Amino acid sequence: MIFDLEGVLTPHEFLLELAERAGKYEEVLKEFRAGINGHRSWLESLHRRIEILRGTPEEFAEEVAAGVDLEPGAAELTRALREDGWKVAVVSGGFDVVRPSLDRHGLSYDRFMSHRLVFEDGRLSGVELRFPDKGAAARRLKEEIRPDFVVAIGDGWNDVPMFSEADLAIGFRPKPVLEGYIHMGASDIDELARILLNGRLEAAAEHDLRH
Repeated sequence: MIFDLEGVLTPHEFLLELAERAGKYEEVLKEFRAGINGHRSWLESLHRRIEILRGTPEEFAEEVAAGVDLEPGAAELTRALREDGWKVAVVSGGFDVVRPSLDRHGLSYDRFMSHRLVFEDGRLSGVELRFPDKGAAARRLKEEIRPDFVVAIGDGWNDVPMFSEADLAIGFRPKPVLEGYIHMGASDIDELARILLNGRLEAAAEHDLRH
């Protein structure tokens, strides 16, 4: 079970909130929208956002990360899935600076994959990429875990490579650009839980509506 993080397990978009703290919200929002809607590659969009925020004080990032919490019901859902025998992975195009806050709020997972912000002399200087896209991250997980069935849950264009590696692709409040790339959608965690915990995921995957 592979979850996107921002927009799915948490309502927060870390870089947007960091941009707001740094007084550069509109510039970063423009690049975020270009990436999430597929108008620019996610990687290019990310590098552009980091460049806009270059020089931001590290304490701003720490403040924003400390305020990150979970979508209501996310902790309970991830815990229930693991109790049901699923391996739960979080694959985020965001950054590991938020992980302590997620753990504090009870998010339950077996693997957490994300990128890392780089700071020099207390100011943002770049990003350490740990995978080129979410498809590569999903392939790495599949090689390590060897699952019989893979479910991926995401909300935006950068989740499409991950969806292509899954047997069942679920959009969480999906952006319109995902039409044709997902089997079904969920509007909140309760609906997602009903889908994921009903024991009929293989049957749902047989009705493949994707490209």
